[in-house]
Amino acid sequence: QTGTRLSEVLRALWADISLEGGTWRIPSPKAGVPQVIPLSGATRVLLEALPRVSLLVIPGKSGKPRQSLRGPWERVLERAGLSGAGLRIHDLRRRFGLDVARSSGLHMASKLLRHSSVAVTETHYVPLGIDLLRDAVEKLAVVVPFRSAS
Repeated sequence: QTGTRLSEVLRALWADISLEGGTWRIPSPKAGVPQVIPLSGATRVLLEALPRVSLLVIPGKSGKPRQSLRGPWERVLERAGLSGAGLRIHDLRRRFGLDVARSSGLHMASKLLRHSSVAVTETHYVPLGIDLLRDAVEKLAVVVPFRSAS
């Protein structure tokens, strides 16, 4: 729901999240520059329901950040009937990028994924195959219809 990297989620601090403002300030993302991302209403509801037992949103042992979510992820896949499907947590980020690109465009997806270049988003997250290109042409045909030749 945020398109963030797993490492960023595992280090997320409550102090960096504004539920009222609907934002999350990521102090040291991969780019090295603090960035602020929007939180959807659904994400805010989920966060509001979490107990605040640590400075970390997802606390590990002894108040330190968790190193992975392998166990919980395997349980999610098992409950969804997807064990053995080879799905990784990063696939959620890729799907987020693809869904945003399809609904709001490649530039928006690149911004929300916080990539340094739209080319990174296009190459690794939203490869534009013939089906996506055909869909864009069909949508345009509805907006700018051709008159019949009769």
